[in-house]
This record gives sequence, structure tokens and C-alpha cells, in this order.
Amino acid sequence: YKATSRDEFSFMGSLIVDEVLKDLLAQGLTKGKKLILAGSSAGGTGVLMNLDRVAYNMAQWAPNVEVRGVSDSGWFLDNKQYKPMPCLNAHSCAPVDGIKRGVELWHGQLPKRCEARHTHSERWRCYFGYRLYPTLKTPVYIVQYLFDVAQLTADNVGPPVHKE
Repeated sequence: YKATSRDEFSFMGSLIVDEVLKDLLAQGLTKGKKLILAGSSAGGTGVLMNLDRVAYNMAQWAPNVEVRGVSDSGWFLDNKQYKPMPCLNAHSCAPVDGIKRGVELWHGQLPKRCEARHTHSERWRCYFGYRLYPTLKTPVYIVQYLFDVAQLTADNVGPPVHKE
């Protein structure tokens, strides 16, 4: 979403991905064989969100280039918080509440196959890997830690206690 006035924010992640691809194509990507779209944490979520669209575009722009994805630690869950907090600001909101509010603000480019599975008010579910993954056509490799600090924080679980 590109702001129309100076008083608004712009959210252009998918546009940035497209511009990077165009730049790579101009530098000779059409002579390549594989394109790996990779990201970590929120970038890993971005890989899942953009992968099929990138693969589709590359099939038009450079049909000989195979597209694959690697999502490292971008597999977040929409768990209920263990100790719920009131959603007063960005730091106290549960991630699900933040995503629900953000999806309207961001005007995000949701993967069409995932979006088709949900009502308009539940499109936010496409931001969570386990819901999005079954809709992907493009091969993707998922790397996720069993105890992800960001997920534990999102679930409002305190840091582990260590004996010294």
C-alpha cells in the first residue's frame, strides 16, 4: 500500500520484492537456472506470503528459472496467549490481534489461494505459515526451531529460568 498523502504510512514489501526481481533480471537472472527466495523470522513469513506470486511472475519474465523458497523461523502460530494482556498498544497486543488490525492497514498482497479459503474478516489467517503452507504451489523448505524465542514471547511466556 503506497500512501496518498504525507500523513500516511506506506507498506510496500511485495513491491520491493518485485523491484529487486526486476533489477536481478536486468543484471542477467534470465540466464540463471534457479532463484531461491529466502528470509528469516518476519522475512521467512514474507517468503511464504510472496513465493507463489514470485514464481508466477518469474514464469512470465524468465521461464527457464526455477523458483524455490526457504523460510527460516517464519512459521508463527496464532496461539492464544498463556497470560492474555489487554490490547492497548503494539507492545501489549497478542500477535493475532496485531495481525487482525494490521491486515486492514497494510492492504497486504495476500496469496490468492489462501485468501480464497477465508472470509474477508478472516484473511488475517494467511499470515500464519501452517494455514498458508497447504495452499502453496511452489516448493519451499521450512526451518523452524522447536522453542522459538519470538513465538514464546508472542505467547506471553516468560524467559526460561536457568540454574547456575
